[in-house]
Parts: sequence; structure tokens; C-alpha cells
Amino acid sequence: MSISHKECPLCFPNPADILFDSHNFYLMTSKSVGDALIIPKGHYLTMADLPEEIIIEFEEMRSLVRRMLRADFGSCVFYEHTGQGLAWAFIGHGDGHGHAHLHCACTSDEFLTRLPRMYVPKEVESWKQVLDSRRDGEHYFYFEDKNDRKFVILVTNGGKHLTEDIMK
Repeated sequence: MSISHKECPLCFPNPADILFDSHNFYLMTSKSVGDALIIPKGHYLTMADLPEEIIIEFEEMRSLVRRMLRADFGSCVFYEHTGQGLAWAFIGHGDGHGHAHLHCACTSDEFLTRLPRMYVPKEVESWKQVLDSRRDGEHYFYFEDKNDRKFVILVTNGGKHLTEDIMK
């Protein structure tokens, strides 16, 4: 499914669905998986497509959300999946929309322990390294564990099975 930017409900969300917002980002809940979502107000297909001038604000939003979830739930992880429709956020009644979003899950679950052996996670220090590790728009799975360690996995086959295996 392909929709235009003007039809994207994540570019123009219902104000009642917004938990918090900053100049360039919304914090909303995903009605399909129960996670919180950090969503850029601008229409980008992946978080790696964010312009450099808003990366600091993105990192500040992620840090704030982590502190809030840790205070309330004890632990949290972040992840983003891209490729073959996997970067579609489901808002409302399952309507998928191609708009960047970062999942914020209230769990200490370590998704990487379920990673098929053919995929090798690369640990990165910063979001800039995530951007630098992604060549020519490759699809990726980004994961930030409960200890703030960041990993990126480049996915050459579109990632459908990778995401299904990890998210079980």
C-alpha cells in the first residue's frame, strides 16, 4: 500500500493520540503492539532518513522516554525494523502507513537472543554510526537493549523473516 504524504495519519495525527510532543517528534502508543512509538513529525520512511539537524532532538526524546519507562516499568528496549513494508506503523484499526517510527517497549526481553545465526549484529556507539553503517538505503533492524547498548543489523533479503523470528 502506498499513500501520499498528505494522507499519512502520522504526519497529521489525532491530538488525542499524542502522549507528548517536541518540536520535531510525537510520542504515541501503537494500538497494534502496545509499544510507545517515537514518530517524527516530518514524513520520513525510516529513522535513518532523519536529517542531521534533528538527530540531537531525537536522541533527547529517546533518552526522556527511556527514563520514564524505566521509572514506571523498570526496563525498556528500543527497536526499528525496515524493509518490505516492515516500517509501517499500525494506527487505528490496523491501517498501515509507511512512516518512520521507533518502538519503545516496556520489557527487558533481549530480542537478539532469538536472532538467526545468519545475521550478525554490529554494536554501534551512536545514532550517527547507525546512519553510517547503512549503505545505499539498505534495510536494517536497529535494537537498543536495556543497558543502552545499540546494535544494527543490515538486512539484504528485505528482513521479513528476520523480524518475524525476533519478534515472536
